[in-house]
Amino acid sequence: MGSDVDSLKRLGSMMVSVAFILNGYSTAASADQEAQAKDQSVRQLDSSFDRLAAEAHRMMSVLEDIKSMFAKINLSIMENEIPARMLTKEHITNLCMMVIIIRKMEADLKAAAPPAELADVHMALRRSMAQARFELALTQDFHRQTLSPAKPLESDIDLEALKSFATASTQRLLELAEVESRA
Repeated sequence: MGSDVDSLKRLGSMMVSVAFILNGYSTAASADQEAQAKDQSVRQLDSSFDRLAAEAHRMMSVLEDIKSMFAKINLSIMENEIPARMLTKEHITNLCMMVIIIRKMEADLKAAAPPAELADVHMALRRSMAQARFELALTQDFHRQTLSPAKPLESDIDLEALKSFATASTQRLLELAEVESRA
């Protein structure tokens, strides 16, 4: 399993890839207008689309690796607890940076207008990015919960009365559900 530093480096290189793809979209859009007039330009445009699609697929592979790594981390955290090595200031800073970077890339891709020929690849890339971001954000939430545990509240509530209320409410819901099922 890779480290968060490796993932951070990979996301950094992906930012360059996103910029390449977004620039390719605008270049392709202007080339498409010229291509309608020239056969040579059509072949160049198809080649440009192929390069952009290949880069998007490469990014999806990287995102899948990151998603899988953090999904395993999250599963481990749910089954056990966050390892002390993951609670260092450096690790938490890297995790926050990764979430910020991936959200920025998501926003850039959402705002982009891909050529029609790349619309499906574009949406697949956005889905991959959202799935990776979900796992990263979940890891970040686990960190937040661990580092700032809930504080117990003082209360004057009569716990026996609360228990009685919950029992009566549950019983009433069951009665309503039974009436509904007969109707």
